[in-house]
Amino acid sequence: MSIQVMSRIKDFYKNPIKLFGLVAILLSLVLLFGCQFHFPDFFTNRELADQIAQTVAPREVSEAVKHLLNPQYNIYNWIFQIWGWVITLLIFSACFRVNEFKKFKELTVLNRKLFVYLWINISYLIWSFAYVSGYMINLEKYVYNGAADSMGIPLFGMIGMLTFIGIIYYPFMNLLSLVTFNTKIKRIFYNFLWAFAFLFWVILALDSFSWKFTYFHLILDLYYFISLIFIIYAMGFTKNKAN
Repeated sequence: MSIQVMSRIKDFYKNPIKLFGLVAILLSLVLLFGCQFHFPDFFTNRELADQIAQTVAPREVSEAVKHLLNPQYNIYNWIFQIWGWVITLLIFSACFRVNEFKKFKELTVLNRKLFVYLWINISYLIWSFAYVSGYMINLEKYVYNGAADSMGIPLFGMIGMLTFIGIIYYPFMNLLSLVTFNTKIKRIFYNFLWAFAFLFWVILALDSFSWKFTYFHLILDLYYFISLIFIIYAMGFTKNKAN
């Protein structure tokens, strides 16, 4: 193989847009030929699983129907989840014109105060909507005994939890951003708080892999990625970079 060809291949893999684009195409072909982009059901026979669920106590349903679990579900769910993340990285790289991996370090827009406060205060609402939607769709993959609790209970429970988190999130993130981007306080006093926020979003991002993939995941994945890279920028922010 000539040096010129090797150089082109090396340049290709250094370009996130081309690399993520290629991986997205390959995974799309796997999903197209493997399941025609139709998500396999959680059960091999949902109708039978539902019938069995009505003959046992609500707490015994999962054990009674476990022999009907579809082994293809987890395989394709993971492929869809990875595909979603690759699409997210491709969209981000294309929108910010990141044609080299090193340019991820040069996205100064993430340090601009207008972006900081718009992102912190608007994105949480969008994420909450996508999170609740994905959570409820994930619950629908199971079968339930007719005497089980209404689906309204987990819905309103999740809305209540996200509202409670929001009450903590908004003052915490706005104050932390104010200290980071508008004061001369040394970062050693607040970077551990950014690290806590980073860990929080990483845990949620990993947890979403266990959910049934839906196209709400594209919103969630994009939110998680931008939030994580934004936190990395915030932890390395210096006051003379502000705009």
